[in-house]
Amino acid sequence: MDVTFIIFPRKKTMMKQIIMLFVFIFSPFIYNTQAQTTIDFNVDADWTASSSGGYTSYQTNHSYSQSEWTFTGGPALRQSTTIQDGEPATVGNTGRAWRIRDNSSASFTATHNTCGTLTQFGFDVRRWDGSPSPNFVVQHSANGGSTYSSTIVTINNTYLGNSSVYKTFSYSIPVANQVHTSANQFIVRVEAAGSTERIMIDNFTFTKATVDNSTGVSNTAVSSGSSTISWTNPATFNNIIVVASLSSITTAPADCVDPTSWVASSDWNSPSSVSSQMGSGSSTEYVVYRGTGTSVTLTNLPSTGILHYKVFTQLNPWSDGVSGNTALPVDLVSFGGEVKNNIAELKWVTASEVNNSHFEILKSKDGMYFEQIGSVSGAGTTNSYTDYAYSNVMTGTKEYYQLKQVDFDGKFEYSNVISLGESADPASIIKDQASSIKIQAEGETEIVILNKSGSIIYQNSVSENIILYKNIFPRGLHIIKVQNADNFELIKWVNLN
Repeated sequence: MDVTFIIFPRKKTMMKQIIMLFVFIFSPFIYNTQAQTTIDFNVDADWTASSSGGYTSYQTNHSYSQSEWTFTGGPALRQSTTIQDGEPATVGNTGRAWRIRDNSSASFTATHNTCGTLTQFGFDVRRWDGSPSPNFVVQHSANGGSTYSSTIVTINNTYLGNSSVYKTFSYSIPVANQVHTSANQFIVRVEAAGSTERIMIDNFTFTKATVDNSTGVSNTAVSSGSSTISWTNPATFNNIIVVASLSSITTAPADCVDPTSWVASSDWNSPSSVSSQMGSGSSTEYVVYRGTGTSVTLTNLPSTGILHYKVFTQLNPWSDGVSGNTALPVDLVSFGGEVKNNIAELKWVTASEVNNSHFEILKSKDGMYFEQIGSVSGAGTTNSYTDYAYSNVMTGTKEYYQLKQVDFDGKFEYSNVISLGESADPASIIKDQASSIKIQAEGETEIVILNKSGSIIYQNSVSENIILYKNIFPRGLHIIKVQNADNFELIKWVNLN
């Protein structure tokens, strides 16, 4: 007797997939420092003259822009090579420098025109000559010039050692002022503090921070759709951001992004989109954590696809990242069969596999005691749908079949049990055919098809049998629910058409 192919709903089983984990962690207090950068003012194309006069005249708005900084001074001019008071007017008597006028209102400013973490700034400075004494104070601002620090140093004859030779000034920025998350926040100011002699400034220097990768990245085995991801977090790590998606992460935080108001959700059923908060990335990329802790537990994880993670912090620059992975249980999409000419033709589909060695096919006469009758090699590790089949000569009128999936490391799990043959369990009212799905309606029948995200893609109420052609539905995993007065059936269907 021929029996129509039946797909049975089943519990979670053994297929596994990879969660890719990438970690980017930054601390404004624990870091490495880059090599010091020097701006020597020697590139003429980077100078912009005041509209009121040329470079050799004292103006209030000459400017120089190079390597993240913009410089301006006033009244000031562009100093060329010469000997003044017996010493070179520029460092090494080459290139250019700034000359700040002997004016009680004169100033020179350097503005950092991006965000980042600065640990040092400095410059070379000399006087025009020794009389009168120079009288300039050096200060910095971390809030765009709203307020300035107290005087760091006063540039006068005493500081310069009563010499017109260039002296190098360097300053280590206090920790509280090192980090700025938007452009034009950090400003260095050299300002006259009264009557003064002229000074020259050359070779401005600055140092930015870089970050080591985090250590100790790990994650627990997935249990009931949850997994905890952990990382080493010294107390000074600040504002860690975890982004997750079912596809590769396209988001990269902009240099000056500030995530302090972002909303995060570690519940996959209630995601918080990153695109509306980070200003880039896909609407299917989610912020699953924001804080200063050492771990996050993700719940209601999906059972198919690959989960990608990236962990950032709010500040620039970012670390290079540390990767890890873990196996996540997924559903065996379908397992069923039909009888043709006394041959049991078994079919099953997996959505993804990790380290899958093989399937053992088990058979029973009574549904209790099973024995192995064959084996089919697994696909190893794959994130694609895989179809399997196995045929067996039936020796009875009704027989039971089950799959035993075995990993390369010997671990195994069992599938659900199906029965085939005469007096088998009642046939499904949902018939999965080669190019269509046939619904056998018995009275008023409600049909609902959902995609793997739970969204309804088809809904209808019929009182007669209906055929749904597969090519009108998207490829992938779907759930079909059919209900009438006497029956309710739910199956998972993978559309490969």
